[in-house]
Amino acid sequence: MDPFQARERLIDSSFASLIGVFLMALLTALPFFLDMWALSHHPAYADAVFRSGLHYSHRPESWVYSCLFLLMTIGLFAAARTIPALRGRMRSVLLVPVTVLLIINQQMIHGTVLFFVSHYAFASRWPPSAPS
Repeated sequence: MDPFQARERLIDSSFASLIGVFLMALLTALPFFLDMWALSHHPAYADAVFRSGLHYSHRPESWVYSCLFLLMTIGLFAAARTIPALRGRMRSVLLVPVTVLLIINQQMIHGTVLFFVSHYAFASRWPPSAPS
């Protein structure tokens, strides 16, 4: 068999498998999407969404937290340019404020604000406190 033909057959079988997996995922998810659609048309949906602590917006929930963590991130990256330890074995320290900044501003990406941004900020505290 020609290697080119074998490669084409492999690509065709992979594509067929991909379509099969996609169709199975679609069939599995369809009942859940239909339930979500039916629930979103319920008269009490707006009240339930409000009480759940979610609302739709792309604005930061807390400008203070956003600015503080942005300044902390900028400060740590500036310090990393002058402190060799932050470029070496301690460079993972740079990920903490970046991660918190992304988490507390995630609504800027997906548009759903989770009330009380401080729950995220204080959960990221390191090191965790010792049990009493």
